Amino acid sequence: MSVEFQEMVKRYATKSSDEFVGWFAEHPKASVIALLTDLITTYMNDPNSSYLRELAVVSISQRIRRLNGRESFNDHTWARFEKDLKENLNVLTAGFIESKLISINEFPFGCLKNRIREVLEKHLPTGNFPSRYVRSVSFFFKHYRDCPKLRTLYSLPCPELSRFERYNYPCQKT
Repeated sequence: MSVEFQEMVKRYATKSSDEFVGWFAEHPKASVIALLTDLITTYMNDPNSSYLRELAVVSISQRIRRLNGRESFNDHTWARFEKDLKENLNVLTAGFIESKLISINEFPFGCLKNRIREVLEKHLPTGNFPSRYVRSVSFFFKHYRDCPKLRTLYSLPCPELSRFERYNYPCQKT
């Protein structure tokens, strides 16, 4: 993170909007582009903020609604599981490496029912209780790879993907 980037963040947090914009006006275009690139790179790689990654996924998959966490797998209960199973929501998963979007997959929620049931049985074996929930239900590609309705909505082209071969991410020719 550059000194100039830190200065930009400090000014944003402490100056008026006019002063902040004026500070940018004093910089050459190449400098502003570098700052913007630093900002997006920092935000895309931030493990505590998924907003830009979600925005990229939604934009590429051409969804109307914005991902906002309502359908995440956090704070899960048996009641929520049954509701989601009944609605059979579509799940979007995205893979990022070094802030680069690698793939977007889509599949029905029902394809994860065995995994979610397994986690709920482990943590809520006797059913729902007030104020008790499963904080996070994690899943991996192995949990949905055999789903008959699995669709790849986006995959980074193979030539570009080769720069990430150290991550053992397979190239999917489409």
